[in-house]
Amino acid sequence: MGFVQCHSDHTCFIHHNSTSQYIVLLVYVDDIILTGCKPTSTPIDPNVKLTSKSSEFLEDPDMYQHLVGRLIYLTNTRPVLTFAVNVVSQFMHAPRIEHLDAVHHILRYLKTSPGLGLFFTVAPQSRLSYFTNTDYTGCRIDQHSTYGFYPFYGDHLIL
Repeated sequence: MGFVQCHSDHTCFIHHNSTSQYIVLLVYVDDIILTGCKPTSTPIDPNVKLTSKSSEFLEDPDMYQHLVGRLIYLTNTRPVLTFAVNVVSQFMHAPRIEHLDAVHHILRYLKTSPGLGLFFTVAPQSRLSYFTNTDYTGCRIDQHSTYGFYPFYGDHLIL
């Protein structure tokens, strides 16, 4: 298709032609998607409120931390995951079984569209705008609000 892989970031591909330039960021999710599971339509279950004192600790926290780390990177190309990944990343120091269940829910959501990515065109832009998503006092641990925001310059998301 004419895309060239960047040397500094192997998930970034650039396409040049005489009239335009395109930049595509790709993150492959095939190696983190759960096989044999049923997909879900939302990245996080809105009825589940995670706490730090609910269930037993995971025997292998490294596996949880590795999965969440990959999901954090994946939010660069999937902004819809930002809120859910923010929630599960709060428990990296001492993950519990229900936290891993929430990560599995995110992975089941990814199964619905594994080939998605952001597509940027290089063109003069002049408009700066923000979109937000907030859960006011939704944290059961300390009653703080959880939020995410998405800055756009023109039609392009700024990460």
